[in-house]
Amino acid sequence: MVEEKPTFDGDNIMQIVPWLLENIQIPATVDRGQLKGKAGVFTIIIGTEGKLTDVQTLRPISKEIDEAVTKTLMNSKGWTPGKQRGTPVAVKAMIKVTF
Repeated sequence: MVEEKPTFDGDNIMQIVPWLLENIQIPATVDRGQLKGKAGVFTIIIGTEGKLTDVQTLRPISKEIDEAVTKTLMNSKGWTPGKQRGTPVAVKAMIKVTF
């Protein structure tokens, strides 16, 4: 547990989910109707520089969607790293994405 948790756009890291849903590019091969209500779980690592350094799928949706989620997350900006004793530290977090 870190003293200061990382933030996304100055708010709770879970604010990445609405941003992700607005910015993800769903592959044309995916039936959007089949996505409604589907949920995936991903781990992210917010690095000391305020960038995501890793995304892993814990509960997949589909190969195409998991890849699109990973790509979109890795391109996200606006992270502030967590801090321990005033020093930036990498923090692992889990997010749930529901379409």
